[in-house]
Amino acid sequence: MKGRAAIILASTILASSSATAIEPHTAVVHVAVYDSAENAIAARIAKVNRKRDAAEIAKAIVAAAKYYEIDPLLVAAVVEVESAYDPRAVGPIGERGLMQIRKSTAKDLGLNWADAFLIEENIWAGTKYLSWHLADYGSVAKAASRYNGGSSAYAAKVMLRYNRMALAQAHL
Repeated sequence: MKGRAAIILASTILASSSATAIEPHTAVVHVAVYDSAENAIAARIAKVNRKRDAAEIAKAIVAAAKYYEIDPLLVAAVVEVESAYDPRAVGPIGERGLMQIRKSTAKDLGLNWADAFLIEENIWAGTKYLSWHLADYGSVAKAASRYNGGSSAYAAKVMLRYNRMALAQAHL
């Protein structure tokens, strides 16, 4: 398994006393998740940020998530927190694109810095980076925290959005 994040069922989320207590190794990745996630993610993008690129962003998220065996809703949650789905976003220390990739990290990920604003390239690089953290830490919350340099407040934001998207998808 390339990554250890998995789909988290709404019942598990509701039963949990803390969003950060949900661990990826307690669930199983289902292929059907990838099939239904693209439309759900595109709808979420349209709701948060009315970008014309919603379908392209959702397609790239699902493709990269499937490759790295990560729940696409987790990748979408990271994108939402990092850039509010804006492919041209620039962070306070020069991070670029949807997943706010740093120049030094881009090199490690094999991402050409000039391509950091390209939707597909940015999402694939960021998803790869997230998968490394999932493999290293074995916890969605810890991986989300490390994605942003160890911030527990950041992880809480990601987990909140991730749980909301999982609940919304469960109700489809």
